[in-house]
Amino acid sequence: MDKPNILLKVVSILYIIFDVIAGVFFFILSIGYTVPFMPLVVLGVALGIVAGVAGVKAKIRLCKVLAIVLLTDAVISCVLNLMTGNIVSAIINLVLPVLYSVGVYKQTQSVDLPE
Repeated sequence: MDKPNILLKVVSILYIIFDVIAGVFFFILSIGYTVPFMPLVVLGVALGIVAGVAGVKAKIRLCKVLAIVLLTDAVISCVLNLMTGNIVSAIINLVLPVLYSVGVYKQTQSVDLPE
């Protein structure tokens, strides 16, 4: 296990915190209701927690894959938010995935990966 850089570690911890809170709130709000997009929310929360744990542990290969998935999800969310007129939400949704990707990139620059 390599030591993660500061940016990757901080963003990973934020991913864990925010996604645990989001998961708890969504679970509480969905009690007694049928929510059609529940699997997507659960998948998003799980991806965020896995990305956070992988970033804290500096699992670079997994972090690279998760960075691409999280960026793709963020771009799709951004487009949907822009279509509904939520410009602020669109920008906020891009911040963590972009910072996570930058942290992963910096980590790969500082560590030579074994072949």
